[in-house]
Amino acid sequence: MKSTTRLLLAAAVVWITTLSCTNQNQHEEQLARQYCGSCHLFPEPSLLPKHVWAETVLPQMALRMGVDFGKMVEIPEADRPYVLPSLPASAMVSEEEWKSIQNYFQRMAPDSLNAPSPVIADTLQQFDAATFSLAINGHPTTTMVKVDTVKDRIFISDRRAVLHEFDTKFQWKASHPLSSPPSQLLLSGKEDPLLVQMGIMDPNDQALGSVAQWHEGTQTFTTLIDSLQRPVYLEHVDMNQDARKDFVICSFGNYTGSLNVYETLDSGKYKRHILQNVPGARKVVVRDFDNNGLPDVMALMTQGDERIILLLNQGNFRFRIITLLRFPPVYGSSYFDVVDFNHDGKMDILYANGDNADYSVTLKPYHGLRIFLNDGSNRFTESWFYPLNGACQAKAADFDKDGDLDIVATAFFADYQHHPEQSFVYFENTGHDFKPSVTRLAAQGRWITIEIADLDHDRDDDVVMGALDFPATIPNDLVAQWMKRDTWVLLLRNKLH
Repeated sequence: MKSTTRLLLAAAVVWITTLSCTNQNQHEEQLARQYCGSCHLFPEPSLLPKHVWAETVLPQMALRMGVDFGKMVEIPEADRPYVLPSLPASAMVSEEEWKSIQNYFQRMAPDSLNAPSPVIADTLQQFDAATFSLAINGHPTTTMVKVDTVKDRIFISDRRAVLHEFDTKFQWKASHPLSSPPSQLLLSGKEDPLLVQMGIMDPNDQALGSVAQWHEGTQTFTTLIDSLQRPVYLEHVDMNQDARKDFVICSFGNYTGSLNVYETLDSGKYKRHILQNVPGARKVVVRDFDNNGLPDVMALMTQGDERIILLLNQGNFRFRIITLLRFPPVYGSSYFDVVDFNHDGKMDILYANGDNADYSVTLKPYHGLRIFLNDGSNRFTESWFYPLNGACQAKAADFDKDGDLDIVATAFFADYQHHPEQSFVYFENTGHDFKPSVTRLAAQGRWITIEIADLDHDRDDDVVMGALDFPATIPNDLVAQWMKRDTWVLLLRNKLH
């Protein structure tokens, strides 16, 4: 009898202990989902290894949730006035709750991620590839490439705030000093070019960026809009049908930033309309998506709450906002475009995610390219995914003129240890899938920007890429090769014609 009683007591202790552990685990998960899914999509612990959660991501979240302001010392003093208003005045959770959240991610996260790069043969047939070292002092630090097919010239800018001008054979023509590194040059043909200048290129919140008009005849610049937080993209379009073009500007920022429309007034001044008062606006596509006669805005937001949104123009700078796609905050959204892949008259989305520069630096199996097909009601379904470590930009064009859209993509955070040539990949549309191919010449640089243009006027599209050879996370021997070659440009000349 005593033996039976002891067994029952032991079983009861085990049951109570198990129940207690189960309840504690459930409590930790509940807290994590409640607080880590309040500002953005909840990031599943499986998305990152344990050490990344512990060493970088969770400490950053502690700052943003007001639990630990120690990270403020890492923020430049000039940025702090912009950052502080974005942080909570008091802690969002208690110390005990924060420890429970940490425990949940540490308990559930894997030790490592498996993100192998698919083997892609050096079989690039559509293009003749060539690299160029340019007459520019210093190692490659490209911020922008722009081809002017009207005047047969190519603009390449660098982090040193200089806009360099070359002919189509990459022979130097001129260099134009700027006030800060540019992210975009808009050539309209009828008006003086517009230049978007970032202020500081690296992550920051200082309002030092601007939009300027470049008067080439006098080689002077007129600042149109200033005090922008790291502007990275601009569309110049009449948003309210008053015959004056307005400015849709992505002020990326860092902790803070915004997506804005600057309305052009009768006086020639500009009135700011805030569309999204959050950082990470990367790119917009402006067109009349709902056919009401007014241009709408589709935007990629990439910082924290990563998502693609559609802002439907209701007139008088009022917009109805629809979230089309939403991604976890560690996805590294980096670029998108809007094209009709399946020829059904509905605009689909080409999306690239591979930004690996912030707090979760590790190769990720979910980095790559995706196509989301539109059902006609602005509901988008993923129809294609290709894993590409560090995918940066992706653009679509019919390079082989067979009636369907092919894709060119750069991967700024490629697996440089094993496959540096995969920093550029061409995807031929075969009708039922996309066939990838690479060129070994892509291993000669770290390609950050990509431009499609008919460089030689032979009725097919060529590709020009610019390098930004940051050595971070790159094998030493590869960095040494880059520094020796100083390859600024990778040119793919289409062999179709």
